[in-house]
Amino acid sequence: MAPQVTAPGMAAPTVGWISAVAAYGSFLVPAIFKIQVDAGSPQRALHLFTAFYAACVILNAWRYARR
Repeated sequence: MAPQVTAPGMAAPTVGWISAVAAYGSFLVPAIFKIQVDAGSPQRALHLFTAFYAACVILNAWRYARR
């Protein structure tokens, strides 16, 4: 999808950035879950992730609705 929504010549850097964010997320999510499970319940982590993903959906919808 990145080549279709970016300027010509920017697809490779865009895919690289997306991959870096995804790799960082695959480290953070388990780490945050471990901290919350050690604290007693993963409830806060689930609320945090739900809020984060909701914000991402809203931001993307707003961004692409302007096109």
